[in-house]
Amino acid sequence: MLDTAKQSKISTYAWSPDDDSGMILRVTKSALGTFNWCKKQYEFEKMMGLRGLTQPHHIRGVNLHNALEEFYERIDTDVVLEALDAGLKQKALALVYAAFPPPEELHRHEEDEASGTTVLQYGEGDGIRTLAEWELERIEITRGEEFMPVGNEQWVDVVTEIEVDGQVVPIEIRGFIDRIFRDEAGGLALMELKSGKWKGSKVSSMRQELAVYKFLLDEKRKTPEGKLWLAERGLDAPVTHWGWRFPMGDINGGDGPHWDYEPVKKQSMNAMMKRLKDLIRAHLKQEFPPVADAFKCSFCDQMSYCPAWAHEMEEGL
Repeated sequence: MLDTAKQSKISTYAWSPDDDSGMILRVTKSALGTFNWCKKQYEFEKMMGLRGLTQPHHIRGVNLHNALEEFYERIDTDVVLEALDAGLKQKALALVYAAFPPPEELHRHEEDEASGTTVLQYGEGDGIRTLAEWELERIEITRGEEFMPVGNEQWVDVVTEIEVDGQVVPIEIRGFIDRIFRDEAGGLALMELKSGKWKGSKVSSMRQELAVYKFLLDEKRKTPEGKLWLAERGLDAPVTHWGWRFPMGDINGGDGPHWDYEPVKKQSMNAMMKRLKDLIRAHLKQEFPPVADAFKCSFCDQMSYCPAWAHEMEEGL
């Protein structure tokens, strides 16, 4: 692993093996997910920077994430527990719900791909109400102990090296981890928040996403500087669990609000590493082949550019 404190290089999604700029390959959870979904879409969006218009689900995601982030800065668990102990559960729920900021008070991150809105108009209110119910349940169970995250929209980045087909490739892997909690045994538990629909078929993809974050923290821990950085933030423990929450899981025909929490899966880590090496291999070969898939391509804003659909576009289909 390379020492991040001694790195002067910057990373780029558009890295190639003959790049003489001094840049290295940038890897994120979203980039790896896009690459796995469609290699050509990855090239269009990440490498070429072709972005579609902001959609309602982008704004919904920004609003919901920012609301939960600020919730942990505003909640007073002692007051909630007083109401619960007095048998006033509805009052306790109201107190939890009130800790979510109104939309006009939401903080905006410079990194947000969508700006969000000052009005919750895409179902975010339903998601916040569900989150309030889940958070009240957590307060009841934990009695406030280890209720708060040790990482709240925690930014982590690290420079490391991956060997692919006998070639060592330096990469920077980075990202915001939605929430990091202490687990029952003192390890770390990663929790991902999603604002889309829930389907049971998403379990594998969620494990893959969280495997990226576990790898990121594991790599950070491999240098003295990284260990110190983690220790200063209370993150100097191994990741033992992960989970995901879909408070708006019934949206767009989903199966309903849903959450999961489980021990880390070794097979998911192995599968993520295979995908990471596949991504690096594609950059080494500069091969991002298009594949015409009517379902997948229906979600893509770059169909008009895609060679896989060139004939259909010419025919006006």
